[in-house]
Amino acid sequence: MQTFALGTNLFKRVYFPGLVDQLHTQTPELGLLAKTGRNAWSGADVRIGVRTTRNRSYRPTSSARERAVLPATGRQGYGVFTLPCVIIHGSGGVTAFGSAASQGSESAFVQMLKAEVKGHAADAQKDFGYDFFRTPLNILGRISVEPDANATRLTLEQDPNNQLVHWRGEGNRAFSTNQLIEIFSQDGVTRRTSTAANTSFQVTDANPAANRTQIDILGFDGTAQVAADGVAAAVTLGDLVLRRGSFAAQADPLAGAEAAFAFNGLEQLFADDTVDIPARGTSLNYELDVLQGVNRGTAGNGWARGVVVNLANALMDRNTLNNFIKRVQHRGGSPLDVLLCEDSVQIAVSDLMVQDQRYEPQKFPGGFEAKALVWNAGSVDVPIVPSRECPYDRLYGFSLDGVEEFVLQDFELISTDGSPLRQDADGSDSWNYSWRFFGNMGSRKPALGGKIIQIGGADEGYGVATKVYEF
Repeated sequence: MQTFALGTNLFKRVYFPGLVDQLHTQTPELGLLAKTGRNAWSGADVRIGVRTTRNRSYRPTSSARERAVLPATGRQGYGVFTLPCVIIHGSGGVTAFGSAASQGSESAFVQMLKAEVKGHAADAQKDFGYDFFRTPLNILGRISVEPDANATRLTLEQDPNNQLVHWRGEGNRAFSTNQLIEIFSQDGVTRRTSTAANTSFQVTDANPAANRTQIDILGFDGTAQVAADGVAAAVTLGDLVLRRGSFAAQADPLAGAEAAFAFNGLEQLFADDTVDIPARGTSLNYELDVLQGVNRGTAGNGWARGVVVNLANALMDRNTLNNFIKRVQHRGGSPLDVLLCEDSVQIAVSDLMVQDQRYEPQKFPGGFEAKALVWNAGSVDVPIVPSRECPYDRLYGFSLDGVEEFVLQDFELISTDGSPLRQDADGSDSWNYSWRFFGNMGSRKPALGGKIIQIGGADEGYGVATKVYEF
């Protein structure tokens, strides 16, 4: 007797339309930036002239002294921000047979080429959203345990006591399977490599351990690492993990120009060197005091700093948040338009409001919309928009005039020869596509923003010890 099990190949399969995405793809900060502060430009870099000091020759006198000597000639002071262009590329590909086999209406689950291109665009937006908050160094984590011989696992710091330097307190939250990474010594001189992995390592599992602190990587054995010049140099405690290709080692010829290749994110734009800038020796020997060509550590350059409040792991309170909002407003001359933070910080802030919690639809200039918790700071209501990509223990606030995206070439598929597809270099019937973006994030006036750091009391695990996060 024929049965269902034996005749299974005869039965029609009904596929649900589209593709159910198991990955989180929401990037509110990208929508906010793209719709409120975009500037097209041309050339190698952006130069922004800024007024930095006043002409204080103003002087009152009396009519009895009508022949008084005029005040000494005064002048205003000027400076310039120089914003380099960041070049971003991404690539993917499909086989011709796979693409063709997925196109028929009778059997199609989803068209392979469209799924790859659209999915890749969403993945790139997540990376862009992560970069939105951080520094040009693109440091994703710091190794906290000396690897054992023949180890295939790296342990990254996620200190329960929040860190001044964000990458020392985030664990493996920026990693996912198949991601390509590089490992550098803290001073930026040595890029760790192995014969099997060349100069990069591939993440094989980004969630193998409790509390989100470990990643498994391919081509790593704990002891076989060598520097680019062949000198033995094992991966060690304190080494920094970066996204592949985002930094040039100091021994690299490119280091004489610009060594860091990622965006000037909020952590960089709204810094105050006296509070939150890590030492060069532990941050790839890169001078994070310098913003857009101006050294904020130099006397007289305070105009290039943001407002930074360090809670030193204390709980957020109403006075701290109100004072922060007003300090930015008084320094920059414009009220805050938005506060950005991770969900756990937003919950910690909402607890301060007791009976006064309000969630209201917000429509920002340019069309970006969000339903946000609204904090009243006297004369101004400020929406608090949560983002999963924001560092755990920080809250960023700024006027929309304080953050801008400068675009030389917007995101586009590369099709200079008339087609976005090109045959694989190995000669097979496989076809690759690539996309590009030329531009950067910047600020014409850093005084229009700031951040509260080392916020204590936020429950990043939402009730459990293991941090809830997958990139």
